[in-house]
Amino acid sequence: MHRRLLCLLLCLALVSSFAISEETVSPTPTATLPAGAYGNGSVDTSYESPIIQLQEKLIDLGLLSGVADGHFGSGTESAVKLFQEMYGLEPTGIADETTQAVLSTAQIGIREVQEKLIALGVMVGEADGIPGEATEKAISLFQIMYGLEETGIANPDTRSLLFTEQNIVLEIQQKLISLSYLSGEADGVLGANTSIAIEEFQQTHNLPATGIADPETRELLLGGTNLMPKPTPTPSPRVNGASGTDIEAIQEKLAVWGFLDGNVDGDFGNATEDAVKAFKSYVYAQQQAYYEANPTPTPVPTPSPTPEPTPYVAPGEMPIVIDHTLEPTPSPTPEPTPYEPDDEVDDELLAYFRTGEFAVYRQTVQSGDTGDEVTRVQTRLGQLGYLYNGADGEFGNLTLNALKYFQYRNGLDQDGIADEKTQSILFSSQAVESTEYVFPYKLIIDVSDQRVYVYQWTGTGYDNHIKTFKCSTGTKANPTPIGTWQAAGQAGGRWYYFKDFDCYAQYAYRIFGGILFHSVLYSSANERSLTRSSVRNLGKRASHGCIRLSVDDAKWIYSNCPAGTTVTVRN
Repeated sequence: MHRRLLCLLLCLALVSSFAISEETVSPTPTATLPAGAYGNGSVDTSYESPIIQLQEKLIDLGLLSGVADGHFGSGTESAVKLFQEMYGLEPTGIADETTQAVLSTAQIGIREVQEKLIALGVMVGEADGIPGEATEKAISLFQIMYGLEETGIANPDTRSLLFTEQNIVLEIQQKLISLSYLSGEADGVLGANTSIAIEEFQQTHNLPATGIADPETRELLLGGTNLMPKPTPTPSPRVNGASGTDIEAIQEKLAVWGFLDGNVDGDFGNATEDAVKAFKSYVYAQQQAYYEANPTPTPVPTPSPTPEPTPYVAPGEMPIVIDHTLEPTPSPTPEPTPYEPDDEVDDELLAYFRTGEFAVYRQTVQSGDTGDEVTRVQTRLGQLGYLYNGADGEFGNLTLNALKYFQYRNGLDQDGIADEKTQSILFSSQAVESTEYVFPYKLIIDVSDQRVYVYQWTGTGYDNHIKTFKCSTGTKANPTPIGTWQAAGQAGGRWYYFKDFDCYAQYAYRIFGGILFHSVLYSSANERSLTRSSVRNLGKRASHGCIRLSVDDAKWIYSNCPAGTTVTVRN
């Protein structure tokens, strides 16, 4: 009898563990749910499953991605919370009867909110029905403009205004143009130039310079009297060393269009100079390519016949015989003077940066491609924090992985191809920035357990722990600094000489300054001169601040981690 009972308990345990593994992201709820309610851990996969119906409705509203499978997991819970916040319900994440009733009649989802935000001019692009950072930023901007609590969520108060207000951006732009804060034509879209113009208006009229047309700003701009036009500054050359709002506007466009990988701070420095020159060279090359493809025919003049001279022979001389079959020696064609752009932004070019229509998409680029369009894609990825090592015009694996991560964070297909759709988002002010640079690996040094942990990039983060190396970090007297760095990379050839300590190591890889990964120590550049105490001390704090490794582990980092790889030292 006891054996049968034991077998039964074991079977029940196995069944329970199997059910949990099927719903790994959804722990079984510990609290009892109200009657008719569903929460994290609830499962119903039947034909008329209310959980499936709930998930389908959330998917229709753009609040949930994936497939309605009847498993109420963390994704469904988050979607329910967002719905509850949007519709003024208590955000519990539990689909109680009240939530289900409101959900069954809800008509406004993410796509409808996006369409209205676009219509009001506070969001650009297409409505894709996917909640993301761009949508959240646009909702926050709308809320600030209308004096609502900034939540980034289209709650009832926000939707009430959102679906009753008309586009006032056009009127704002027209007023700013009349006061000379904005040039060009009003288009009803709240872009970077309009934000700069609003900020300048606010500065002139002693308002908080936010660049957002909040209620106080709109009341003064659209209804105020005796408004001050934009002050006319004393013109100064816009070259390296200049500063101001004009420079900031120039930098903004150069960054968005893929020419500036640097700070947008209003200071014209070397990076801005390089970007201006790169932009001018790019436009010049585009013009030359157009002229070559569409040449203007030059009329050929009709040559006048050259009269033959009458030969004159002096007495006693032989006549000179001229061979008319010989071709004359052609004059050499002068080499064209190469185009060398300067760094000055004149008034005409400034007006173009502020209002000009630059075609951001020229051609699709993908892995293996080279050229100017690849350089622009790389520069913009660097500006947004996806690509660290700069633009070299060659579409390799680092660029591929960085682009895929950009596509992931911006709700695009992760195909690694910079087609027109991807570039329209990449080269826009709505592009979502990265939270970290993309490399094949990330290295974490744990001082407390004297280990180096290697994490592999998976496409959405460094989620795959693949290696652990035993190491020696700095002693307490010479501790290894704590922090995060983008590594400088290989510190030379195979052997590295430490002058201060008169010893050698193999495969030195510089993190920053004098802090390196390197192998165990040698008294000379010879494998037979190994200092065996450095081997015995692996796993202990024994270095002068560097990270000492076995030869194989040091070689692996040296060979597999490019310059720029993220290295974190923690306790």
